[in-house]
Amino acid sequence: FTTNPNWPEIQNRLAPGQTAADAPIIVSRAFKQRLTQFLNVLRKKFGKLINIIQVIEFQ
Repeated sequence: FTTNPNWPEIQNRLAPGQTAADAPIIVSRAFKQRLTQFLNVLRKKFGKLINIIQVIEFQ
């Protein structure tokens, strides 16, 4: 799962002239929100999870 700096929730919160690289908090929050939504879809689609492993890397 990869963050796209062009996601509307990132672009709409940037100040004029600011890029996603200038606002890591905005990018992190958007990523967390999308990840949570994705995991909720998985849980609803496949039911109860036995195990889940999650690794998040920031580069």
